[in-house]
Amino acid sequence: MRTAIVATTALLALAGCSSSSDTPSSSPSASQAASLAAPIVVDPGQTEVTAAVGQFIDFNVGAKPGRWQVASDNTAVLTVTPGGKNGSATFNPGAEAIAAGTATVTMTDKKGDLDAMVYSVTVTQ
Repeated sequence: MRTAIVATTALLALAGCSSSSDTPSSSPSASQAASLAAPIVVDPGQTEVTAAVGQFIDFNVGAKPGRWQVASDNTAVLTVTPGGKNGSATFNPGAEAIAAGTATVTMTDKKGDLDAMVYSVTVTQ
């Protein structure tokens, strides 16, 4: 009798985990996941970047990402986001490639102690 109860419980548990093909999945398909490009990480000392439309760029500025003011000279091609803290997370300055073309990204130290960093960004289709 005990074996029958365990077997019935196991079958019910498995039935509860099954899914129907009529129910849409909230997980991305393999083709959707493959089309998401990883961000481009730009290291200190790098001055040229090439990205495709839709890609994100992460400017690795070291230990104090909120110290940098970031600007794009062509926001029709490349939009920028300052670095800093958001809750317990720390983010580097970043950019999103939104149209083909070129832009210059300039990062300046808000305290004026460090040299400015300038990046030439080419965005392709």
